[in-house]
Amino acid sequence: QAVAIPSNAISATLSFWYNITSNESGYGQYDLLYVIIQNSSGSYLATVATLSNADKGSLSVYSKKTLDVTSYKGQTIRIYFLATTDSINTTTFRIDDVSLMSDGN
Repeated sequence: QAVAIPSNAISATLSFWYNITSNESGYGQYDLLYVIIQNSSGSYLATVATLSNADKGSLSVYSKKTLDVTSYKGQTIRIYFLATTDSINTTTFRIDDVSLMSDGN
């Protein structure tokens, strides 16, 4: 879904809740989740966050991630979540309640 950020926005914030469980051991980042901003045509603009198996927690506990996307005001963007994992140990990325809020005059 494409979302327009008004050109008169004073601020724009992307937020989402995430939960990561993993069988990876140690602190290496083997499995990654990228939060990518695309334009309305689906072309890459930026990676605004990266999470990994090292950010894992308990199955029932979600954490909130908040990102400033004000620099995209006046544009229609798409938020894209891309996960890459290896084939050795399982990592599961769960995303919930994604929102993009802006305020302005």
